[in-house]
Parts: sequence; structure tokens; C-alpha cells
Amino acid sequence: NGIRFWYNVGAQGSLYTGNQSVDLNKVIISTSNNTVFVSNATENVIVTNINGQRVKISTALQAAKGIQLSTGLYIVKSGEFVQKVLVK
Repeated sequence: NGIRFWYNVGAQGSLYTGNQSVDLNKVIISTSNNTVFVSNATENVIVTNINGQRVKISTALQAAKGIQLSTGLYIVKSGEFVQKVLVK
């Protein structure tokens, strides 16, 4: 008696929802009141219209605070991430 055992335990894994894994560092785009918000971007954010014309270029920090756009369909790109966005 008087003998103690201890173990250092660590965990490593992925977060899953249903059948898809969730990447917590993925760029997230949301819209509200003619404003596009881009979260988790690490590079400049480029917004083009559906004709391919650049509409806005902003830093990742500015994009997180919101990019004002008029109503329409846009393509948002940051690094390798590209997504179509509908602004109402």
C-alpha cells in the first residue's frame, strides 16, 4: 500500500457531424442587408460579378467586418477558396 499510479492521457481527433467532417479553419461566408461577411480568410478577398469583373478587393480583416454590395450574384475568392454568393 502507499503505491500510486498515474497516466498522462492526451486526445487527438476530428470533429464530425453526420457523415461530414468539419474544418474549423475553413473560410465561412454569410450575408445580411447587402453585406457579405467573410470569416477565417487568411488572404485578400476578391469579389467579382458573374461576368468576371472585379467589384471589390479587401483584406481579410476588412472582409470579416463586412463588404457592402448591391443586390446580385457574386463570386467570392480568398486564396484557394471560391464560392458563389447571392446578395439580397
